[in-house]
Amino acid sequence: MSERETILPGLIDMHVHLRDPGYTEAEDFNTGTAAALAGGVVAVFDMPNNKNNPTFTLDRLEDKFSVAREKARTDIGFYFGAPPNEELEIGGSEYQQLVELFSEAGNRTFGLKLYCDITTGSEHKHGAESFRPVVTAWLEANPSGLILAHTEGREATAEMVDLVARQMGGRIHIPHISKQEELEEVIKTKQDPTVTGTVSTGVCPHHLFLTNEDVPSLGWYARMKPSLGTTADRSFLRANIDLIDVVETDHAPHTLADKENAQTNNPNGEVGTGKPTCFGVPGLETMLPLLLRGEQEGWITREQVVEKTSVRPAEILDIDLPKTEVHVDTTPQTFTANDIHSRCEWSPYVGMEVGGKIGRVVINGQTKVLNGEVLAQPSDGLVLLPK
Repeated sequence: MSERETILPGLIDMHVHLRDPGYTEAEDFNTGTAAALAGGVVAVFDMPNNKNNPTFTLDRLEDKFSVAREKARTDIGFYFGAPPNEELEIGGSEYQQLVELFSEAGNRTFGLKLYCDITTGSEHKHGAESFRPVVTAWLEANPSGLILAHTEGREATAEMVDLVARQMGGRIHIPHISKQEELEEVIKTKQDPTVTGTVSTGVCPHHLFLTNEDVPSLGWYARMKPSLGTTADRSFLRANIDLIDVVETDHAPHTLADKENAQTNNPNGEVGTGKPTCFGVPGLETMLPLLLRGEQEGWITREQVVEKTSVRPAEILDIDLPKTEVHVDTTPQTFTANDIHSRCEWSPYVGMEVGGKIGRVVINGQTKVLNGEVLAQPSDGLVLLPK
């Protein structure tokens, strides 16, 4: 092994959107999990807000399971979803039906994802109270079940954490923290002894390496939800990286055609006006190389990289993974279009210096990636279930 080569455990990505079924022209379980392996990620957890086909029913969940068994090259788990109370369509005896639905879903998924803010599939904001019946029913069915909440801003984050953790004693994960005020709120909550161990949070590479100053040049290729923060926000996230539980990609590919359409017809990124939107960026191939650049810059350690991409995700999701090795040449180099495996075929990081290149990924003694070529086959991955 050369002086520049290092071996790390396989990464776990708690937050991906692999678009299958519903938007497979941008990504599917085959190409998305290939991109994951190319980035050293050996397990991914897919979100429920599929385009025009959200995973709010058991039938839709089973559709995902069926397709994943045929296509996934890595292990894959899923989250369930639910709209706010005012949008529920459960029928008579609604609450008890919701408990029964969530009981089944809790046996097959790793948490309930709630969308409190604008994102793909929703152009409306919803307060914490809109989700009280949903949260109550989920925790009745799954007392230790995880809730993940897309919140933006200090107030929305505080309200959702208060509802789930303080009032109901549930576990909550606040993903993709992007602003200083949001992280300050989570840090304050974690210091509250009444909610010790029930609140976790994640940050995405794009919020650690890009800022709103990149939007004028990248346009819609740098528009996502939550949006990019300021340079000060990025500095605060980096300075407090030890207080963030996980790094997660929020891998959310869109086709080049959809990004260009939004750029041409909605250059200012307006929402709720009928103009085209396509928030999100891919990130599976680049998470580890970017974090190794962060190590070289001195704001994250190798131990923290492992903790936040392997150890803590496994703890939060309560999963066991096979023996894995990710062999990386840590020589700084430029990320190129040839390094992309995602079907969307673009990345905001093309041309950016990263902290290394993944040469080999080994799972249970079998080489799944070698020198940039993904050797794992569709259906090699397992559909994961909660313990």
